[in-house]
Amino acid sequence: MARKKGRKNKKFSLLGILCRVAVFCLCGYCVVTLISQQLTIYEKKKEINEINTQIIIEKQNVDDFNRLLSLTDEKSFMEKIAIERLGYAYPNEKRYFDISKY
Repeated sequence: MARKKGRKNKKFSLLGILCRVAVFCLCGYCVVTLISQQLTIYEKKKEINEINTQIIIEKQNVDDFNRLLSLTDEKSFMEKIAIERLGYAYPNEKRYFDISKY
């Protein structure tokens, strides 16, 4: 009978070691998964910030277009478009351009 108890203890100790290894592997997997998720969250927040800046720029463009459309005088509207978009100028007019925008 003494041998049977020894075998059971060995089986239980082997089972205990296997359970510990399994728990350790599971904890390691959880840590790796958490780190991966944190990196993904950081990248997505970065993308959100970029998109928000694009939204601000586009809202400014929309405001500019709305301002142009709200001009009641068609002549001033056409003049504004000709100067800003097409690069026209009055005779003998000196035009200065900010080249840092281009």
